[in-house]
Amino acid sequence: MLGTGPLTVAAGGKFEADKKDPYAVVSAEMLAAYEMLSNLARGSA
Repeated sequence: MLGTGPLTVAAGGKFEADKKDPYAVVSAEMLAAYEMLSNLARGSA
C-alpha cells in the first residue's frame, strides 16, 4: 500500500426488499476481501 491517507472500500450489495424485514446483503467473498485489505492497510498481514 502506498500513501498515508484514508482508504475507502466500496462494496456492491443486494437489497432484500421482498422480505418482511428488508436488509442489505453482501457476499462472504466480499467480506473476506475487505478483511484482507483492512489487514494489509494496518500492516498486520
